[in-house]
Amino acid sequence: MMRYGKVWFLALLLGGSLLLAPPGSQAGGLDAVKVGAPAPDFTLRDWSSAQKEHTLSELKGEKVVVLHFGSSSDWGYVKQIGPMNELYKKFRGKGVAFYTIYGPETDGKWQPKTDFDRLERARGLRFAYGLQTHGRMLVPVLADELDNRTFKAYGETPNSVIIIDKEGKIVSKMANADVKAVEKALKNLVSE
Repeated sequence: MMRYGKVWFLALLLGGSLLLAPPGSQAGGLDAVKVGAPAPDFTLRDWSSAQKEHTLSELKGEKVVVLHFGSSSDWGYVKQIGPMNELYKKFRGKGVAFYTIYGPETDGKWQPKTDFDRLERARGLRFAYGLQTHGRMLVPVLADELDNRTFKAYGETPNSVIIIDKEGKIVSKMANADVKAVEKALKNLVSE
């Protein structure tokens, strides 16, 4: 009887650790995005103008692209706004396009189901919109679709950074935004 108790305890412990692991650390995550592979295309609306759309494939052959995935409830992402602004200012005139892909609130599997959930998502969107419109966030913010298809296509990892070369291929992926690593990668991709 004691043997079965130990087996159940270990199974429960393993199952619980999988549930408590941070998003992106489980099977999948950034493993879904392969360095050297073509970047998944998207067309998303810019928050500064609902009529302005950005399509990734339209930048092919013209710009290196930095995608930073985040939301207002992800403090790792929020802390990177200032440092990313500095990189944006440094590289924007050098053939680099920066975009924040505003995705789900902390967990890519979360979907608004109630009016309260929709209100919470709207509050997060309003927070990020306010950051951009009041000049604290210089990097253009693109709103992901409600089904989070872009977030999912790029590995469902909050505060991740994907760098795409001019040929439209993924050259770097980072589970957590590392501004120094982003800067180093950009220096290798563009001439200063």
